[in-house]
Amino acid sequence: MHFFYSSAVARLAWLRHDFSTGKHNPKTFFMKLLANTTTKLMLLVLSFLAPVVLLAQEGGTKIDVDINKNEGTWYTNPVIWIVGAAVFILLLVALLRGNNAPRR
Repeated sequence: MHFFYSSAVARLAWLRHDFSTGKHNPKTFFMKLLANTTTKLMLLVLSFLAPVVLLAQEGGTKIDVDINKNEGTWYTNPVIWIVGAAVFILLLVALLRGNNAPRR
């Protein structure tokens, strides 16, 4: 029976393994060897497929992110939203601070 060995060390481990003690089971030895070999093989395959997937994501479209364009309306400008949020927070703080006066 021919198995795919991941290294020469595994092949030599099979030759010097002593199954006569009853402590080691050949079935578990082959299962561990098969699991280790499968893991190494899958890692090898995935390491070759990862760059292919990464290259497939690289598109040829040019995305222009320029906020200084004069296109669109006033509410699409992020500066307006930031100033509006600052004014809203200041107004909210002023209104909530006025209610903390002690009552008689």
